[in-house]
Amino acid sequence: MYNPCTYNTAILLLWRCKIKTQHCRQAARPGIGSYYCEGVQHMLPTHLICRLHRVCCMGSTYNNSTSSLFRSSTFLDMSVDPVAFSPYHYFPTEYVAILFVSLFGLSTALHVGQSIYFRAWWALPTIALAGLLEVLGWSARIWSSISPFLLSPYEMQLTLTILAPTPLVAGNFVILGRIIRDMGPQYSRLPPRWYAIIFCSFDIISLIVQAVGGGIAATAAGQGTDPTLGGHVMLGGIVFQMATITIYVFCALEFFIRYIKDTPLKSSRKGSVEAKPQTSISGDSTDTVRPEIAEHSKRGSVMSKKLQIMTFALLFSTLCLFIRAVYRTIELSDGWSGRIISTQVYFNVLDGTMIVLAIYTLNLVHPDLFLTPVERTSMASPDLEKNI
Repeated sequence: MYNPCTYNTAILLLWRCKIKTQHCRQAARPGIGSYYCEGVQHMLPTHLICRLHRVCCMGSTYNNSTSSLFRSSTFLDMSVDPVAFSPYHYFPTEYVAILFVSLFGLSTALHVGQSIYFRAWWALPTIALAGLLEVLGWSARIWSSISPFLLSPYEMQLTLTILAPTPLVAGNFVILGRIIRDMGPQYSRLPPRWYAIIFCSFDIISLIVQAVGGGIAATAAGQGTDPTLGGHVMLGGIVFQMATITIYVFCALEFFIRYIKDTPLKSSRKGSVEAKPQTSISGDSTDTVRPEIAEHSKRGSVMSKKLQIMTFALLFSTLCLFIRAVYRTIELSDGWSGRIISTQVYFNVLDGTMIVLAIYTLNLVHPDLFLTPVERTSMASPDLEKNI
């Protein structure tokens, strides 16, 4: 049976999207609208048809006696922009999404290769996993650029781009713990191994909360109901993650300041670092600080060039992740129809670009490449990898 609302919706979208209608064929089926153009079929879901009913059909109810009347495109309101009916409130730019997929794909491949070469297995479930999730999330945005009215790719990219940076944050936590162990645990409030245990645990909690919120929001959007609850849950997860990063940054800053000023927390350990047993990152209390590390740790002002580069790289990566967390917090606080979430350039710069900078920083300044034997205690050893 001919559905005038569906037919007119297809015409409106084709016209507004600057598609030549003479090269397209429109078809209609009950509950679903579709148009076929140059061999590519784009489906309009039922909920969108209902939302566009008044626009396309002048608010009238369809019946057989009026079907011929609505066949005319003169009843279309061409002043209505179909972008308003996109879940993004804009049409994702295809080449931008392709660019980010390429960048994240290359970085992920490099991280996998570096993990295998250096036997840095800890980087696979952290940094490499983050890159893979970003690839999937931005691939969904490519899909949305082709079919901007479908909810499935929107829900997919929403969930994945929110969750993806979480493993990368965990990777930064691991790196800081190892740097602290090598530079001198006496300058840190926490034992080095606890940085990975505590902060990664917080990161997992944040990941779970964000995943639950994303699921609630996606389900609500698919059913045409209000996704506000899911947004609030996701917002809570992101705020928790941002608070975790903030505490982590303060701990790191305190450590580096104490290291530079050579003011350890326990003065009794100063000058006797060689003799005092240290709990290793592997958890073996019989491990002691190697003599060269002990000598290196006696003077906080002594810091090799490579270690300085590694430290600044870690701080820069963390800063990018923090900026992204602040953006996501403000975005979700502004609501699903807010100005921030409806502006594509904000997402591209403050989310995509920040994660690209953070992940490529760890490609260029890889811990197992920039930590010399004096600053690295067998980072690729089986015991360390097993316990991180």
